[in-house]
Formats: sequence, C-alpha cells, structure tokens
Amino acid sequence: MPLACSAVASGSSIGVGIIGLSASGGWAAASHLPALRALDGFDIRALSTSNPDSARRAGEQHGLGTVGPDVTPPPATTPP
Repeated sequence: MPLACSAVASGSSIGVGIIGLSASGGWAAASHLPALRALDGFDIRALSTSNPDSARRAGEQHGLGTVGPDVTPPPATTPP
C-alpha cells in the first residue's frame, strides 16, 4: 500500500514542507500547493524561501504558520 494511502487508512497524515513557495506566484504556488491540498493524507506544515520577509509574506498569503529561510526539518510530531 502506498504511504499516503496507509496514512489515510490509519487516520494520520504525512507532513509536508514546501521549499520555494513564493507569495508572488511561481511553480510551487501554482502546482504543488493546490495538488497537495487536494490530496487526502497530506498536511502542509511549513514553507521555506531564501528570504525571511518573503517567507513571512508567503505564509500569510497561503495560510501557513511555520515559515522561514531555513530548510532544516522541524521536529517530528506525534499524530493525535
């Protein structure tokens, strides 16, 4: 069973962070973000850009709270 199907079946989700999600458009905003939001089993948890101000603007525009210029993964969380 694919990982996403397994996550949905177990009631959990796969946390995703998008690197390069811009407030001014681009590939990630036009393709990756809508596709991941449309799929069950994925939870967009963070975004990263090369600039802290750009990351903040993108987070506000796309409704994401964890933003920054750092690509270090956030600590793992335990599903509810």
